[in-house]
Amino acid sequence: MNDWFTVDAIDKDTFVISEYRHWEETHCYLLNGTQRSLLIDTGLGICDISQVTVKLTDRPITAVATHVHWDHIGGHKYYPDFYAHERELGARRICPGHHSLAVTPELVIQVRDVFRQLKEEGKLCHGSGMFDYGDFAVLL
Repeated sequence: MNDWFTVDAIDKDTFVISEYRHWEETHCYLLNGTQRSLLIDTGLGICDISQVTVKLTDRPITAVATHVHWDHIGGHKYYPDFYAHERELGARRICPGHHSLAVTPELVIQVRDVFRQLKEEGKLCHGSGMFDYGDFAVLL
């Protein structure tokens, strides 16, 4: 989809890259410095945001996440230089690790069971908290 992203220039070195075709209408920000560029959030990951940023800068890009919700880290796989705050569910462990994350059938079953349990307990709703299960955590 060539028209997935909308780009608005704030000034000659600052761009808003938006995904208006999705109901969340996500916004990412590209700031071009003298030696590097900074991409704040990488969007949903539905389309490849790096295809847009490469047209807006010829500098190396460091990507950062304001937080690690799926609509802010969907395109991080296109940026090997990607950062998030370490308190974001152990983001240093889960964000860069997505590139080589091995999801086993056992983990899928374990996560499924956790969501079933949370639903049974009436906790499967936005804002109900963080639930730590040792190998992974769920933030709602």
